[in-house]
Amino acid sequence: MKMNIAGVEYEGSPQELKELFDLLSEESKEEYRKVVRSPCEGDYVRFNESDDDDITVGKYYEIITIDDDGDAVFIDDSVSVNWALKALFDEGEFEFFEKVAPDPKFEVGDYIVALSAADEEYFYTNTDMKLGKVVEICDDGEIKIEVVRHENDLYEGQTFEVDPRLFRKAYKEEVDIALPQNAIFTKLGRKPGEFKRGDIVRVIDSVGGDLVVGEIYEIDGFNDDIETVGGWAAEFELIAPVESRVDL
Repeated sequence: MKMNIAGVEYEGSPQELKELFDLLSEESKEEYRKVVRSPCEGDYVRFNESDDDDITVGKYYEIITIDDDGDAVFIDDSVSVNWALKALFDEGEFEFFEKVAPDPKFEVGDYIVALSAADEEYFYTNTDMKLGKVVEICDDGEIKIEVVRHENDLYEGQTFEVDPRLFRKAYKEEVDIALPQNAIFTKLGRKPGEFKRGDIVRVIDSVGGDLVVGEIYEIDGFNDDIETVGGWAAEFELIAPVESRVDL
């Protein structure tokens, strides 16, 4: 018997697969937090009561997909496909959770997003924040983050100290969506923010130099790997990569 879950293929008898999944579950040290949003693939469903012999009350089952009716699909104890039917949710038969690492390791510069549990703790740095950036690791175990993208742009650029357990590193796709410039660099085969000599750019922050915000320039040099125009560093927005220029 073969089964593909979250892109990983497992093979064995139903009993062997059950023992494997039970072992993986026992080895996992993550915590589970109740979600306050609609469940999605990768979340977990936990039954508080059930008449189904193939479901263990109190066990967390990973959701492998959400079907067309909006019901959560998971693999039960018999290694069969099963469903958490929305029609039963109001009766409190099951609840949805997400996995939270107990001690996530962040570094300065990491992009992060909030887990749904942050909605219960924070007013600004919750799931309304589409992207944050770690700017400091605090001595008390918390992290200081800068709000990069938020549903309310008034909060963008502000910094807050938060509990790292309520956040995770952002996926590359999430960063690209929040920072469209990053997607442009990726398509060019570059790292995010990797400029090259000859790129046409617009200044978005002069950083106290002689370059004018909003004006168009050509990257003509680098200083300690920082792109410059006429020797001046600034924060630039890529307008035309050197690869696309026909005047060279």
